[in-house]
Amino acid sequence: MKTAVITGGTAGIGRVTAIALARTGYRLILMARDPEKGEALAERIRHEVAGADVHFYAVDLSDFDAVRRVAVDIRSHTR
Repeated sequence: MKTAVITGGTAGIGRVTAIALARTGYRLILMARDPEKGEALAERIRHEVAGADVHFYAVDLSDFDAVRRVAVDIRSHTR
């Protein structure tokens, strides 16, 4: 299974891209600062795309320590 990491996917082209990739069978890793918007999008994709494998991580990408922590978490869950 191919995996796509999408940052800023809660609106605009990121949202459209996330939904399109889910429909083509990608595992999605969504990242955004707003947990409510991110979880809502993940839930929407799961509802619209049967069998979608979607994971959301709330992270501020300008905080390099936070990015490192999320990277470790992602690696431990996607192997």
